[in-house]
Amino acid sequence: MAIQLDLIVGQHFRCLNDFEIRPCAGLNFFYGDNGAGKSSVLEAIHCLGLGRGFFRQRSYNLIQHDQDYALLRAEFSDTAKLGWQKFRSGELRLRYNQSDLANISQLLGILPVQLINAHTFLLLEGSPAERRQFIDWGVFHVEHRFLSLWQECQRFLKHRNMLLKKTKDLDLLKLYSQEFARTAEQIDQSRQQWFSSFAPIFHNHIERLLPNLDDQFTLIYRRGWDRHRLLYDQLMSSLDREIKLGSTQNGPQRADLQVRLHNEQVQEVLSRGQQKLVTLALKLAQIELLINAGKTCVVLIDDLSAELDAKHQLLVLRQLQSLGLQTFISSITVPEFFCQELNVATDDMRLFHVEQGRIKNNMV
Repeated sequence: MAIQLDLIVGQHFRCLNDFEIRPCAGLNFFYGDNGAGKSSVLEAIHCLGLGRGFFRQRSYNLIQHDQDYALLRAEFSDTAKLGWQKFRSGELRLRYNQSDLANISQLLGILPVQLINAHTFLLLEGSPAERRQFIDWGVFHVEHRFLSLWQECQRFLKHRNMLLKKTKDLDLLKLYSQEFARTAEQIDQSRQQWFSSFAPIFHNHIERLLPNLDDQFTLIYRRGWDRHRLLYDQLMSSLDREIKLGSTQNGPQRADLQVRLHNEQVQEVLSRGQQKLVTLALKLAQIELLINAGKTCVVLIDDLSAELDAKHQLLVLRQLQSLGLQTFISSITVPEFFCQELNVATDDMRLFHVEQGRIKNNMV
């Protein structure tokens, strides 16, 4: 399935005037003053890929205040078409190649998106849920059965937690523990396979971005229960405690991915700029692993210059160039330095000036 976007059209979306963008296959820079609407362009692409904006809780802000809906449409290089429409009532309509999509799960996989912005730091300093989501994105896009397996596991977990809170029926608890453990072990196996491929690629990117520290990093996957025991055995041995707590304490819902330097959490020993480079190594490794699986994605970088000097910005862009990905980048100033240093053909870089919600295509 082609991922390259040839056309993006929007109406009533955030602060943007109605727009039509024809991006190139390489680097697309959107530059302008703060509040001009640069990030909104990237958020529009995010909506097309994931069905929602950057923030789950603020979907109503995607629609202009005097309008009843926001509309986005995209055309791909293989002539496929994707549509997204959000109503103020909360209704979401998705359409792909003249067919309505019943839910967001049917949208996932059509336009894989990797977002790099200020919230990417949550991969280091956020809760384990942020990192589990990162892992599962990678697993899902190389193993599509993973989504249905994950949903099945979540159903068993939900029922088991209800039983722990409301009943002492040990036979039912045993039954749901068996089914939860069965699906959980499969999820862990898929995550383990992803991790074994991901870890060496991550270290390769760390070596390029932080060459003086590359051999001192450790990447650790924790599956959520004792690695020496079957989950079902651990669930049964801790049943009395879980009944008191009213929730399942072991399982894939407790998994985590940790990056350590000298056995310390990186956010406690590295500068903010160095932490940004670690998160970029995580993202770049995820992207490269996807490419190795014969797939691709669109990359969104909101304010690349935050916490990074020009040297490291250029290094990141060169790595993205080498991967051959369509990339959308927001910037306050015209990236003249990159235009000169990257030495790319005109067809592989495009500049868009964003001013008060208006998007204008400038030649490189």
